[in-house]
Amino acid sequence: MNSKLILNIVELSKALSDGNYSQRIITDYDENPLNQIITHLNALADKLLINPPKVDDREAMQIEHFTNTISSYACSDFTNKLPISKNATILDAIATGINLLGEELEQTTISRDYFSNIYDAVSEILIITDVSGKILDVNAATEKLLLHQKKKFINRNVVGLLDPKNKLLKEEISNKIKKGCKDCSICSNCGVFETILFDKAGKAIPFSFILSKIRDGNSQHEGFLLIFRDISEQKNKKINDLKIIIAEQEKERNRIANDLHDSLGQELNAIKIFLHTLTLMDPTDPNFKKTLETCQSLSNKSIESIREISFDIMPRSLKEGGLIYALDEIITKLNSVCNISCSITHKPLNLNTENQILIFRIIQEFINNSLRHTSGSQISLTLTIIKKRIHILIKDNGSGFKMNDETKGNGIHNIISRLTLLKAEYEFNSELGKGTKLSFSVPNE
Repeated sequence: MNSKLILNIVELSKALSDGNYSQRIITDYDENPLNQIITHLNALADKLLINPPKVDDREAMQIEHFTNTISSYACSDFTNKLPISKNATILDAIATGINLLGEELEQTTISRDYFSNIYDAVSEILIITDVSGKILDVNAATEKLLLHQKKKFINRNVVGLLDPKNKLLKEEISNKIKKGCKDCSICSNCGVFETILFDKAGKAIPFSFILSKIRDGNSQHEGFLLIFRDISEQKNKKINDLKIIIAEQEKERNRIANDLHDSLGQELNAIKIFLHTLTLMDPTDPNFKKTLETCQSLSNKSIESIREISFDIMPRSLKEGGLIYALDEIITKLNSVCNISCSITHKPLNLNTENQILIFRIIQEFINNSLRHTSGSQISLTLTIIKKRIHILIKDNGSGFKMNDETKGNGIHNIISRLTLLKAEYEFNSELGKGTKLSFSVPNE
């Protein structure tokens, strides 16, 4: 609503009530309530200029009422309504227009207040700019998160807020603003970006943000809306996940090094000693044959150790036969250690190699944790395909643990990290004395 036109209406109404009938307002002839009021006021001024009212004329009193009513509307008081007679005079037409103006202003004020409440209630940073990128307004979250008052942002170019080290991003956003995002569709944003914003204390805060065009009722480009979302928590989670992965890799390297040293290293060293002994022995010596047989036995044992280490690193069966084949192999090996009941579908799995490895490692980690840490003697594994999803359930009868215990080992963190990478739907439950249960599902595609 044009505040300048409202002020002109008030001034013209006051001039008419004061007996000044020569003042006029130039306006457009459209359906806008303000223009309708102005048209009728101008016509009334023409009439009064020809036939001035008497001192006690009701017209002068009604015009003064117009002035008071419009003035109350300017103060956001919309309770006053002008009476309309049945005579359909110019004054009635003006009164009708003023009443309509009050209703429209009231609705506009309610909508504006409603928008303002939402605008300041959201937790994301909202920044409104003109077509050149100059900041016109920011919401309350901007002040709260960046610790600056609103006046510190107004009239600054929004590109200047972005990470100064990321020159490519600043250039890209600057170009989009200069071009008016002509490469973007009318109603969509210009993509999702990441940047660093600095608060008043100089703390760097990571944000993702979108840049959207603002258009008026005639679809004309008026400016831009930028919405910034704090992604510190997601960044920290990624860092923690990386730490867990690195810790797991180090743990795996240490385990392989220990296996090589404790089993294969000692076996190869023993073979070396026996072979050296054979070079000093007489082939006809009865002990020569026994020593040779010992060397052969140690060689076979070393080969088996290499196979076991290789299986732990990357099962050949998984690489060559897929997930089902690898699970059959690991269950066969472990049945000599504990009782594993297994029900595995042999329907084709439409999983890529990476996801098959992730599922295998989850099951392998669960079994290792069960045997090493919770003393499980019975493990149950079920793998089925239902409605294009692979459902896996694995549980044990071990001692269990507290799920919220922060001291639980990397094995549990590794399982959860892999489930997250799989984007699996899962339930992971464990209770002291009641065993552990993991169920999860992933799309079979």
